[in-house]
Amino acid sequence: MIDRWIAGIALLAAGTAACNEVAIEDYNTPAVDRSGAVAGRVCAASGDGWVENAHVYTNVYDTSGVITGIRETYTDRDGYFVLTGVPESTLVTIYIQKGTYQTSIETQVAAGKLTTLPDPTCHDPLSISTMVVLGEYDTFSRMLDEVGMTAYTQVDGTEFDPLHAFLSDTNAMLGFDMICINGGIVEEGIIDDPDILTNVATFVDAGGILFVTDWSYDLVERSFPDAIDFLGDDSVAGAAERGVAEVVSDALVMDQSMAAYLQADKVEIRYDLAYWPLLDEAAAQVVIHITGNVHYTEENDTTPMAYPGAPLLVSFSEGYGTVIFSTFREEANLTSDMAAVFQYMLYYL
Repeated sequence: MIDRWIAGIALLAAGTAACNEVAIEDYNTPAVDRSGAVAGRVCAASGDGWVENAHVYTNVYDTSGVITGIRETYTDRDGYFVLTGVPESTLVTIYIQKGTYQTSIETQVAAGKLTTLPDPTCHDPLSISTMVVLGEYDTFSRMLDEVGMTAYTQVDGTEFDPLHAFLSDTNAMLGFDMICINGGIVEEGIIDDPDILTNVATFVDAGGILFVTDWSYDLVERSFPDAIDFLGDDSVAGAAERGVAEVVSDALVMDQSMAAYLQADKVEIRYDLAYWPLLDEAAAQVVIHITGNVHYTEENDTTPMAYPGAPLLVSFSEGYGTVIFSTFREEANLTSDMAAVFQYMLYYL
C-alpha cells in the first residue's frame, strides 16, 4: 500500500465559498478568545479510508507577521477534526500531517463562527462488492488484497460450467459492484454466446465496473465492439495476442489526473509472458491512461517489431458503468506504483 496521505484536495477544489459557517454557540465547541474554528475530515491518499490521529494545526501570528503561537488538534478514528481558537482571517493556512507527509488547506475563518469544510471523496474498500473470475494467467485477488479490498467472491473461470452459469445469470452479475476477469478464462462457448455478451453489456450499462486483463480481452472486444479495435482479425479469438515479453521501464502516464495522484509521469510495467494483446485503435470515448514503447510480432513472423506509444491501460464509460482493460497482468505488476494505479482506476474514474 502506498503510504502517502492526502487531505483537503476536494476541499481546496471546492473553495471557501462552499464552506459552511455556523455560530460556535450552536456547535457545542468551546471558543478560545472568541476566535473562530474550522472543522473537516481527512482521507488517505489511496482514497480508501479516513485517517485517524493526523496532526492538524495552524500558526498564530502577531501584527508584524511573527509566529506567536499554534492551534492544534488530531483527527478522531473517523478522520474528523475541529480546530478551535483560530484567529479571524480571510486566509488561514491549516496544516495536516501524518507520518512524513504534510499538506495544507487554505480557508477563511470568521470570529465566533465554525467553518465546516466539505468532506473529500473517500471510499470504504470493504463496501465494494466484487466478483473475481479466476483465470490461468493472472491473480486479480492478490492486487485486491494489496489495496485492502478483501471482501470479494470468486468463481472459477477456467471451468466452463461455473463461468457460464455466472455470466448467464444477469441478476447474479448485477449483485456485484465490480467484476474482475483474469486473463486466461475459458473462451469457447463464452465469448461467442450472444446472451452472455448482452449480459456483460447490461451489467456495465447498469453502473457496474468491469475490469479485464490480458488474454480475456476477447470478452471486451465482443461485448463492446464499437469501443476498442484490437490488433488482428476481430472475429478470431486470440488474434491480438502478439506482444512480446519485456519490461517497459518508462511507460508514460497520459492521464494527467492519474499522474498527479501518482506524483509521477512514468511507471514500470512488466510483461513477463509473451503473446499479450495489443490495441490497434480506440474510439473517442476511450481514455488512454498509460502508453509505452513495446514490441510485437506480425502474423506468421517471429521477428519483433516496434510499436511506439502503444496503449497499455485504457477505460471507457458505457451507460452508468465503466470498462477498464489492462494489457498487462496484475500479478506480474504487484508494485507500490501499480497498486496506486489500481486504486486510482477504481476510486477516481
